[in-house]
Amino acid sequence: MYSLRKIKQSLPRGVVVLLTALFIYGPLALIVTQSFLSAPFFVADKTFSLDAYRFVFDDPDFYKALKSSFILATGLVVIVIPLGGILAFLIVRCDLPGRAGLNR
Repeated sequence: MYSLRKIKQSLPRGVVVLLTALFIYGPLALIVTQSFLSAPFFVADKTFSLDAYRFVFDDPDFYKALKSSFILATGLVVIVIPLGGILAFLIVRCDLPGRAGLNR
């Protein structure tokens, strides 16, 4: 009886997780599929092609943007990791206001 009640209680959560995954991964799967096609997804005469990737990787601006992204990511990591460590230390070791709300 207890396990049946637990199943009934967890069923709505499972439905929500399933719908969320469907709404996230469904469009993402269409985007990835479309990136390998030579024509739009709903056109009948389309073939497998890497032209979209060739177009992107042949563009020199892509590499400039990629370099800028790596520089930005590296700078943010250098700032965020020590700051997060300091804040975590303060939350654990000090009696800060609002700490009880974080420990729930």
